[in-house]
Amino acid sequence: GLASTITIPQIGTCVDVQAATVSLNKKSTSVYIGKTTQLKVNNYTGKVRWSSSNTSIATVSSTGKVKGKKAGTVTISARAGKKTLKCKVSVRSVIRVSPKKIYLDGTDDATITVTLKKNCDVSYSVSNSGIISCSWDDDWYKGGKETYLYITGERTGTTYITITNKYNNEKARIKVVVDLQYDDSDGFKPFSVEIDLPVIDETYIAKIKANVQKYIDKKLSEDRCPYCDCYLKKNIFGTKCPSCGRKF
Repeated sequence: GLASTITIPQIGTCVDVQAATVSLNKKSTSVYIGKTTQLKVNNYTGKVRWSSSNTSIATVSSTGKVKGKKAGTVTISARAGKKTLKCKVSVRSVIRVSPKKIYLDGTDDATITVTLKKNCDVSYSVSNSGIISCSWDDDWYKGGKETYLYITGERTGTTYITITNKYNNEKARIKVVVDLQYDDSDGFKPFSVEIDLPVIDETYIAKIKANVQKYIDKKLSEDRCPYCDCYLKKNIFGTKCPSCGRKF
């Protein structure tokens, strides 16, 4: 008889299918105050419930958009079905000032150091401009991320300086207390005190002055301030100490 070959097609092939893992697109992230970052749940099409462990530091919208409120660390949770996913979020400050409190007695000026995490412009305002006067440093340091604001006491009283950066409009507030001993409501009135000083040999005084001048000259030759030992800053306007504000 005749022989024939029949090919039987293979049906019902077994395929190993592994479900995709439901996860957050970030396990940890950072955001600046006033700025946002987006979180999302991968491989999930259902409704997601979002929450923040501390809404005063960062909030999260119904779509997973996280907004920084103040510096700190929070945990953002996403509830996807029966699974809870978490992301650690660090909220960072753009601007930092030092010091935050200043006392002036009229004997010297003060310096505020302003440090920025982002390259941006800054501005300041004074709640009572009659009490102090302010001036920015002549130029910027460290790639435009640090500068100085010089403060001079003009009248006895308390006022506040608010420094604002233009990147996220974050503000830093400094309290300034001025207590001028020669100041009253009618204007400036110097006071005098009579005291009896012992007679000191002029040769001894001259020797002290010479030693002091020698010390000052030595520090200036090292580009350091003779009063606070900080490195001096030189520009076309002269030499100035960025810490105590003295000019040389």
